[in-house]
Amino acid sequence: MTSNTSMIYSQIISQDGEITPTEQLGIAIFVCLILFFPGVLVCKKYRKWRIRKQTKHHLSPFNTKNFAFKWKQNAIWNRKQITWGLQEKHGLDNVTFIRRLVESEISINYVKMDTLLKIGKTVRVFEATLKTKGTIQNVAAKMLQNGFTKEDYRLMNAKIQFFSTKKLAHPNVVKFIGAIRHDDTYGPIMIFELCLEHTVREWLEDFRTQVDDDTLMQIKKFALDIGQGMMYLSEQKIIHKRLAARNVLLNDKLEAKVGCFGPRHKDKCSHPFERERMPIQWFAPESLVELNTYSTESDVWSYGVTLWEIFSVGDLPYINYNNREIIDLLNDGYRLMKPKYADSRFYELMKSCWKMKPENRPTFSSIVRELHDIVSVCSESDE
Repeated sequence: MTSNTSMIYSQIISQDGEITPTEQLGIAIFVCLILFFPGVLVCKKYRKWRIRKQTKHHLSPFNTKNFAFKWKQNAIWNRKQITWGLQEKHGLDNVTFIRRLVESEISINYVKMDTLLKIGKTVRVFEATLKTKGTIQNVAAKMLQNGFTKEDYRLMNAKIQFFSTKKLAHPNVVKFIGAIRHDDTYGPIMIFELCLEHTVREWLEDFRTQVDDDTLMQIKKFALDIGQGMMYLSEQKIIHKRLAARNVLLNDKLEAKVGCFGPRHKDKCSHPFERERMPIQWFAPESLVELNTYSTESDVWSYGVTLWEIFSVGDLPYINYNNREIIDLLNDGYRLMKPKYADSRFYELMKSCWKMKPENRPTFSSIVRELHDIVSVCSESDE
C-alpha cells in the first residue's frame, strides 16, 4: 500500500517538479480513502476482542456501574435461548425491568449451603443460610442437577428473570427472595423462602388415617389459602398450568403457599396419549385437546380437582382410568364423585369449577368470597 502511494506521488511530482495545493488535497483524500476501510476493520476486531475479554471477567452483581454492560451481554447471550421473561413480556419499562433484576441479585458469598432437602429430575433443593444486611435467615436454594443440559440452564435463567421482574408478594404464594445468576461451581441458583413442612399432598397422606375435627378445620383452611394464592396470581396475569396439592408448600405454621409455577419446558407432544406420565387428571378439557392451551379458567378447573384431593384427604383423582378414558369420561359429562369429607357446599363449588365451557366457570375472586362464607359458617356451627 505504501509503495503504490509513493509511485503515484512521484508521478505527480515528475510532471512539473512541484505540487499545487489542489494536488496536495487530492493526494490527501486518496490516501484517506485507502486507509479508511482497513481502519474500520481493525476497529471492529478490537471491539469484539474487548467484549470477549470483559465478558470473561467476573462482574460483581452489586456493581451497578457494570450492570448495564453485564445486562447487555446477558441479553445478547440469551436472546435465542430464553423466550420467557423478556421486558416486553412483562409490560415494564426498561429502567424498572433492569432495576428489578439488579435488586434480585445475590452474591454467592452471602449463601451457605446446608442440608439437601429434595432431589428432582433436573434440580436439587438445599436448605441454606442467607446473610444480608446483618441478618441471617434460613432459605431454600434451588439449583440444577450435575450434568444439566443447555435447555435446563436456559430454563433456570428464564425462571430467574420471571420471578425477579414479577416481584410477587402474597402470604399464600411462595416468596422469591433473589438469585445467583452466575456461579462457576453451582451455576444459576434461585433463593426462596424455606417451607419446612413440605407439600399439602404429603401432609394429607400423613393425616389420612387420623381425621378428626382439627384435621377437617385444617383442610378447609388449605382450601381457602390456595384459593387466595390463586386469586392473587390471576390478578397478576399469571397462569399456573400445574396446580395440584403436590405443588402447594406448607410452612411451619401450616400456611399453604402456591408454588411450582412460572416458565417450564414446552410440552414435547401434541397429544396426551403420547405422554402418559403427564398429570392430566388435573387438566381442563381444553388443555387435554391441546397441551399448550392454558388460561386462568383452566387453572380454576385444576383448583376444583385440588379441592377434591384435599377433601378426600389424599386420594388420587381418576385413579382407575387411563388418559384416553379420562378424556372420554369428561366429554360424556362424568365428574369426580363427592369426596368423603366434603359437605354439599364444597362439592357444589368443585362442580362449578368443572363446567365444560371455560367462560361458565367461576373466577378466583368469586371462589374466595364463597369460601370465606362457607368457612365462617362452619366455624360458627362448630362453636
